[in-house]
Amino acid sequence: MEFISKYKRYIETLLWGLIIIFAYQVFNSVNAPIKFNQVKNERYLKVIDKLKDIRNAQIAYKSVNGVYSDSFEGLIKFIDTAQYTLIQKRDSSYMKYDRVYRIDMLQEVVVIDTLGFASVKDSLFGSSDRYKSMAEVPIDGVDQMFGIKADIIDKNGYNVASVATVGMALLLTVGQLLRLTTFSSRGLWGYSKAYLALFLGVFTGLWLYALPDYFSAVEGITSQGYPVGSLPYVLGCSGLAAFFLLRERR
Repeated sequence: MEFISKYKRYIETLLWGLIIIFAYQVFNSVNAPIKFNQVKNERYLKVIDKLKDIRNAQIAYKSVNGVYSDSFEGLIKFIDTAQYTLIQKRDSSYMKYDRVYRIDMLQEVVVIDTLGFASVKDSLFGSSDRYKSMAEVPIDGVDQMFGIKADIIDKNGYNVASVATVGMALLLTVGQLLRLTTFSSRGLWGYSKAYLALFLGVFTGLWLYALPDYFSAVEGITSQGYPVGSLPYVLGCSGLAAFFLLRERR
């Protein structure tokens, strides 16, 4: 007890330091999943925006060429050089002599007028040149590219143009996110042992600091008027914690 009284200030400093470390570990264990979800949502939004650009470019390509593009090189070149044809459709009619009925009959037609041309690039992307990097997966630290495949599918005798963009974006996103927080069984076991050791150290230090008041207490009440805890209970908990701390992982 004389040792504790002599080095009381140093023990208090050490315990405060352990308390700060312990509090930081608790905060980090709660904050890590929150940060994980924030990063995940940011990356999902970036990938979705990139896929929307690819979709819009393919729709424009098909409206002009009748099929989808099967390469990003061709798609980017199309955006750089192609133009929409601006047209106006209007209904019209005229009278035409029918040889069968031998009378003039009303004929209805659709007249298509060409009004001019508009740049595909200006229509879709304005002054932005982000379309030139459409093939790149928009995740920092990931050097991967989207893939694109276009083909004709025969559906019950009808040819249907289809396009598939394969980028493994979701897999890459999750893979990168999991690298931020590795939750392997070995890592969890090591983290648990370190956490338990820190808790046991702080717990033991606080009780050592309080032992003089415990032994000087009268009928379970210290000189400051506070009730004391149960030392046998504390020793039992400490022994159980030490058992799990020294136990080997199976």
